[in-house]
Amino acid sequence: MTRRRTPAVLWALLVSSVWCGIARGGDLPLPTAIRATPAPDARSASIRVTVANRSDRWSDPAILEVYLSLDGLVGPEDARLGDHAVLPLATRTDTAVALSAAIPDLTPGRYYVLALIRSTDKAAPPPPVHQILWGAPLALGPDLKVEEVDGAVEGGSLHVEGRVANEGTRAAGPAAVALGLVERGTGAATPTVGSVEIGGLLPGAWTRFDATVVLPDAPAGRYALTAEVNLDRRVAESDGSNNTARGEREYPLGPDLTIAALSAAGSDAIVVSDAAANRGTHASGACGISFFLSRNGVLDATDVSLGYRLVPPLAAGAESRADTRLPLPRGLSTGRYYLLGKIDSSGAVAESDETNNVALAPDPLDLRLH
Repeated sequence: MTRRRTPAVLWALLVSSVWCGIARGGDLPLPTAIRATPAPDARSASIRVTVANRSDRWSDPAILEVYLSLDGLVGPEDARLGDHAVLPLATRTDTAVALSAAIPDLTPGRYYVLALIRSTDKAAPPPPVHQILWGAPLALGPDLKVEEVDGAVEGGSLHVEGRVANEGTRAAGPAAVALGLVERGTGAATPTVGSVEIGGLLPGAWTRFDATVVLPDAPAGRYALTAEVNLDRRVAESDGSNNTARGEREYPLGPDLTIAALSAAGSDAIVVSDAAANRGTHASGACGISFFLSRNGVLDATDVSLGYRLVPPLAAGAESRADTRLPLPRGLSTGRYYLLGKIDSSGAVAESDETNNVALAPDPLDLRLH
């Protein structure tokens, strides 16, 4: 059986037909750049769209349409900002289309500016999704933000001050600012420790707030103050991710045991006088003070243990003073010694600051032993 060859002229016609089909696929121009500039009051916007003809023939007349969309897809729920006729464009050219559009009073949120080209032929199919151009989103609606927060401990309370601003495009109704604490080391947050109401705010306006809250019975540690506006989402906002601020200052919560005074006297036995203090915000449990004789004035493994005394539970701000008679250890050699005391030496009490438990008596002891 003999195979018949297709004449070369038929191959040329076939290739030409395919190429013309591809070229005709670019009959409509495409949006290639979009910029939307809202007015200061965000009631309108100036929109500029670049439309380009990428095909090798003149483009067909078309309609440019511009939308605002929450999800980036054009649907019946989206706001149509306007449209503009696009005249035929020469091959490989582009043009800029300018629109001025009113922005409707939409549900607060971040809206994408979309541009698409439709055929003037109403029977033509809509453009595919990949030919819809996304512009930068516009934040529409109120946008509450805590700009600053600070506080000061006053006894068992924390006095808080701060500022909230509305950085959005629409007025915000009254809202609440929730106050909390976050532990610096672990990041653990306390439940809300207080709340303060603020009034409505116009776009660009701000207001101050202040409140006094009781310090919570939280685990001992060093905490930072947090403030979150609109925690209950009472106000619909364009951006709910910027509502929280954290203060720079640290607040130690819990007991903080320290030795406020330390001295000693004696020869055959030493009488140690001390004042144990709780400088923290909460009461402490019972603990002990251990005493040491040191050659170098630094608590280390070479120190000689003298003994200890018990310290009763201490309320915040309270002290316990005592004189404790301690015999000198056997084998101690003659020389100059420094007296050291360490409160809560067994680590029985969780404290807000564990670095200030050691004290050095100001006067050394010159011991002459037989």
